[in-house]
Amino acid sequence: MHRALDHGPSAGARTRASGSRRRLTGLGLDRLVWHNRGVQLTIIGAGAIGGTIGAHMIRDGHDVLLCDADPGHVEAINRRGLSICGPVENFTVQARAVLPDDLPAVLPRAAVAVKSHHTAAAAELLRGRLASDGYVVSFQNGLTTGTLSAVVGPGRVLASFVNFGADWLEPGLIMQGNVGTFRVGEPGGGISDRVRELAAALPYAEPTGNIMGFLWGKEAYGAMVRGGNLGPVDRRLAGGPQVAAADAGDRPGGAGPGAGAAGGFRRLRSRRP
Repeated sequence: MHRALDHGPSAGARTRASGSRRRLTGLGLDRLVWHNRGVQLTIIGAGAIGGTIGAHMIRDGHDVLLCDADPGHVEAINRRGLSICGPVENFTVQARAVLPDDLPAVLPRAAVAVKSHHTAAAAELLRGRLASDGYVVSFQNGLTTGTLSAVVGPGRVLASFVNFGADWLEPGLIMQGNVGTFRVGEPGGGISDRVRELAAALPYAEPTGNIMGFLWGKEAYGAMVRGGNLGPVDRRLAGGPQVAAADAGDRPGGAGPGAGAAGGFRRLRSRRP
């Protein structure tokens, strides 16, 4: 069990581990998952969302391994722990972190918390690694369960809706901005034992039988917000490459569409929900 170094948390925060045990007992899952180390989970992408979730789980006594592609972040976590700061709580946990190449050969459970366009790369890290009865849960934005299922197999993927805000500040330090809705469910509907088990171990989470409804709702909301924020230049870009190219001289520097865009796989990290 990992040791938590608290810096002024609330009295409620100091009793989270016993609270987690009570939640599991109330769900009839205490003998199934608690054992000596709680729920065992490897989180791929230890940035804003993955790091926040992982830190809370470690503090609650769960056995969490963090995986990130940033060597500096991994080194900082192993050397001085993972710290959460901000208006919600401030605490540090002693955590274990590895680079993708150092992942164990077998993973009982895994979570993916990278940007959605890095899902395929993260999924490949799980190919052949999940235990026979293991599963992977997505902590991502977007509809990524199909990409994960294509690698790990059907029936081995859970989805979640994460609606709290966080930001990666520097290696080993993450700011949690608020507490928001967190739901976990089976993509096909219903609430299974493994969904109840996982939701009981995650911070703020509740099981749902309609996880895809939550995810589609977030997609629709995001589309409305982005559409309402379109400015004059954005509308020209939406009109097609010919219009955008013709208007490029109107913008400072005359930058054409796609200028400054960075391609390729950079980091297995999620910075915003």
